Amino acid sequence: MSLRKTLLFLFLILAYCGMAATALRPSGRDVDSLIEYATGESKKGNFDEVAVVAGRLLELGRERDDRKASLYGLVYTGHALAREVSDSVKYYYGRALDLAAGLEDYRALAAINNALAIYTSEMEMNYLEGLSYFMKALKYAEQSSDKHSYPVILNNIAMAHYLRNDPNGLKYSLEVIDIGTANDDPLLLYSGSFVTAYMYYLLGDYAAALDHIGRALDVGGKYIEYAEAYSLYANILVRVGRESEAAAYYKRSLEHVGTEKSNTLAYLNYGSYLIGKGAAAEAAEVAAKRQTSRQIGNSILYGFFSYIRTDLSQQIRELVAKTEALLMELVEQGKDCLRRKTQMGDDYTRIANRYSSLFVDLDKEMANRIRNIAQPIFTFAEQGAESLRRPMDSNLLGTASIAAAETFRLDSVLKCSSIKHRAQKLIGEANRYLEGTYKLGNSVCDMLRTNYEPGLRYLPVAYVESSVSAQGIDRCLFGADEGLLANSAGLDVTLKKHFQDQALQWEPMDEATAGRIRAYFDEEVGKSAVPLRVAAMINALWANNSIKTIKRNEL
Repeated sequence: MSLRKTLLFLFLILAYCGMAATALRPSGRDVDSLIEYATGESKKGNFDEVAVVAGRLLELGRERDDRKASLYGLVYTGHALAREVSDSVKYYYGRALDLAAGLEDYRALAAINNALAIYTSEMEMNYLEGLSYFMKALKYAEQSSDKHSYPVILNNIAMAHYLRNDPNGLKYSLEVIDIGTANDDPLLLYSGSFVTAYMYYLLGDYAAALDHIGRALDVGGKYIEYAEAYSLYANILVRVGRESEAAAYYKRSLEHVGTEKSNTLAYLNYGSYLIGKGAAAEAAEVAAKRQTSRQIGNSILYGFFSYIRTDLSQQIRELVAKTEALLMELVEQGKDCLRRKTQMGDDYTRIANRYSSLFVDLDKEMANRIRNIAQPIFTFAEQGAESLRRPMDSNLLGTASIAAAETFRLDSVLKCSSIKHRAQKLIGEANRYLEGTYKLGNSVCDMLRTNYEPGLRYLPVAYVESSVSAQGIDRCLFGADEGLLANSAGLDVTLKKHFQDQALQWEPMDEATAGRIRAYFDEEVGKSAVPLRVAAMINALWANNSIKTIKRNEL
């Protein structure tokens, strides 16, 4: 019950792991084509070719900073290394998991966890950890857009329980059957029915086990492992008392020994049956055949590993020679780089010194030219500085006094000039102030004059009358100057009486005055900050009314 299901287990994952493969390796650098090709070669088991394509994908990922190429390069590198136990397998799969998580690529996450589960179960014989990886893969498969991965992983979970002789895998195998039936998938139908039969066999429900193993044999086709299927069928027949049929199926299972990898299981089951029946001679024959098959298998494996070991040794020697040659070349290139670095340092120092001298000469030439342009200013400054630096000894005391006097007079002239300038500005400000005061006085006097000639004065007012309630009518009077009306109670009363006069007659206003009012109204509406809708409503109300006036001489 140990490794008897390995081939079926591996076959199931390879059958659904990607798109159809192309016949030849893509010559271009298209990432999708390379992934498709690697998938197909992985299905075929051509892992040497898978390793080559994985290396190309990793190279493209580095060159283009293409995370998809890097992701699948890591995945297929892990596939190529997973043929034997190696720490590198989980290293590459682990890097791929991190990259797929960053990309939120659920399809890749499902595939990587599925591959880790197969590797852990097949190579490390850790079925419990492998089952944990399968459950993670199933969770990501549910979130993935790839609808083919879910039933494959579900089937692998059922197979993992099969490998552990755990009947708790029944619910998974039954779901595989349901999916296979819905999709008319013979591989899922066979695998689900086979595992379900074994689950029922472990549970002691031999009738259900017999029903499902029969279904598996009916739909198996090219997928079936006949030696293993017939052996399980025979075991179930023994349990239901159909021993003659069981013996026939045990022998049929032995007919497939040598063409499939489940050889040992067939011999073991048939041998156990014969011992139980007391057929010692026939059991011994079967045991001898089993031993012979093991010896042949061990010889083949020994020869295979010897060949691989020799080939690997040759490759190691070639790689060591290439590495040593490359190392020597790198050492020589390093020495040449150091020589070039020293030469470049010397050249830099020489060129820097040359240009430093040129810049110093240019600075001096520029200073001389500036001095020539403003020579009087420089001469005056130098003379002034020289006079200040003269020693105050007895022989030059008179000269120092004269220089001090000249400096004092110059300072006095400058200060007087500054004071004069400020005084002129102050006089100008005072002149402007007096002019403003004069104009203000004239305006005040003009306003206070009482000798106005009698005549007609117009005061713009607005009289508003509205019915606000049942109690009465609200009347309001507004003027251009609210203060004028507020301080002229008599005028306010006179105006209200005038507007309340029943004999009041309204007459059309002349066109010139009405035009000016309309222009003023349009201007005020245009300058206002009211919304366009409100402005449009104001203009509509204005257009629906006419302008009239009252001509009364009493006012």
